[in-house]
Amino acid sequence: MQFEAVVSKDSDTAIAAADVADRAREALGDQAPDLAVVFASARHLSHSETLLGVLRDRLAPTVLIGCGAGGLIGEGEEIEFEPAISLMVGKLPGVLI
Repeated sequence: MQFEAVVSKDSDTAIAAADVADRAREALGDQAPDLAVVFASARHLSHSETLLGVLRDRLAPTVLIGCGAGGLIGEGEEIEFEPAISLMVGKLPGVLI
């Protein structure tokens, strides 16, 4: 099993989503993840269709879940009260989700 986590603090939802998706996919050796879990700050929740669309297009995860969050963690930091997207992806060979 392999898991990777990335964060973007860009305030533009499409740019932030593309950033985390591309870095996460690269970290997985350019493989589609079996599981993608996204946490988005309030700034990005009003653009959830854009966020999810970009993640689906760039990652093609088997399962994509997520939610809004007041505070996000990832890449060794905690982010509160500012725009951010935190994405965790995983390759889970032999696991049925």
